[in-house]
Amino acid sequence: MKDLQESVNVSLMRYKGGTATYLSVLDSQRSLFGAELTLAQARNNEYQSLVQLYKALGGAGNKREKSAQKEFDEHSDLRTRRRATLASI
Repeated sequence: MKDLQESVNVSLMRYKGGTATYLSVLDSQRSLFGAELTLAQARNNEYQSLVQLYKALGGAGNKREKSAQKEFDEHSDLRTRRRATLASI
């Protein structure tokens, strides 16, 4: 993920310096967004599996379920901010 973010930064600097087209910036942003989306989906699947496991074990999941939901919401906020950033460019 860090490599993709660095790729976006380099593409943007090259574009501002006149050595690259804006298409290369958009392409690197698309790659980063795709990776972030995949990561968020994987985390969602992980959290959903944890919730199902806690419920199957007979409870004790309320506190942990809320924690998992809170963490998922935080990652959803990250996706929303990323989309807003991409839209503003």
